[in-house]
Amino acid sequence: MGYWAGKTLSSFVNMLILIGWFTSGLLIDTTKILPEVLQNLVPYLPLPTYYYGQLALWAGGIPTEHIHLWLDLQWLIWAKYVFGLFAVWGYRRSLN
Repeated sequence: MGYWAGKTLSSFVNMLILIGWFTSGLLIDTTKILPEVLQNLVPYLPLPTYYYGQLALWAGGIPTEHIHLWLDLQWLIWAKYVFGLFAVWGYRRSLN
């Protein structure tokens, strides 16, 4: 994140990422504490942490209401490549 946000904004951007993790279900189960509107919206957001959390619950044998194994894997593969490209692009930009 430091490549894109710089020294002054990197802590703010990291806090936004932490909030995204929190609301997407990586750190807690959002199906119990978020309002129903947000519960229905989170699976459609491009937040790979939600899909990682769903796969972790599936791998642990914990039953969930919304498990779509192939969809979760596709989102994680997509996110890996997109964020990887952003990281490489930011690194090369910082070298100039």
